Amino acid sequence: DKILDIVTISHTGTVSAIDGASLNLLWQRTFVGVESSNGCAVGQFTGDRTPDIVAVLDKGIWPNYSHAIQVVFDGANGDIIYRDSIGCFVVSSPVIYNLDNKGPDEIIVSINDYDCDIRITEDTLSPPSMENKLVAINVITNTTQIIDQTPGFKNVFSTPWIGDLDNDKYLDIIYCQYYNPNNFQRFLGMSVKRVSTPVRIRKPVSWGEYLGSAQNGIFLEN
Repeated sequence: DKILDIVTISHTGTVSAIDGASLNLLWQRTFVGVESSNGCAVGQFTGDRTPDIVAVLDKGIWPNYSHAIQVVFDGANGDIIYRDSIGCFVVSSPVIYNLDNKGPDEIIVSINDYDCDIRITEDTLSPPSMENKLVAINVITNTTQIIDQTPGFKNVFSTPWIGDLDNDKYLDIIYCQYYNPNNFQRFLGMSVKRVSTPVRIRKPVSWGEYLGSAQNGIFLEN
């Protein structure tokens, strides 16, 4: 009907799609025992004209989060077409691009890799080992490719940015990490990283930052 529809995710883990004209519920999926402070991302994964939805959930109740859960929904009906648990608690949101110029898009997301079941207390201020990774997820082949990784760092809040930073027609990635290998909850400094990829930009980046490349939560259809 050429009227934008609405997708929301609640802090308690309910993802809802709402008809923009009638405000009727199109579909809804609820997850138990999770919370989410992440924004959804929008991409093309099923091959039809309806955009699909990516959500990241954190298992547990704050402050006792453990694993992160990545879920992709068919935008047409809410069916789950991909679900995995890669890395630990994160509030960073995913971004989307077709990295290999084949078939569906890939999900680019920041992952904190450590023992997700550890409980942070005054006696255990940090996991024994911790590493932040930037990864690309192919939901069709169920494969994950590491783009960048840094031991001793983590990223809780910062969503990556992807686009053409220097107008050379190749994809750049900007993302942040913060550092404290001895205390998980304290901030000792941060690193802003740029990854210059060999991925040629063949079409505009439609969801390349938090709230999408239009910076208003609207999916830019290519």
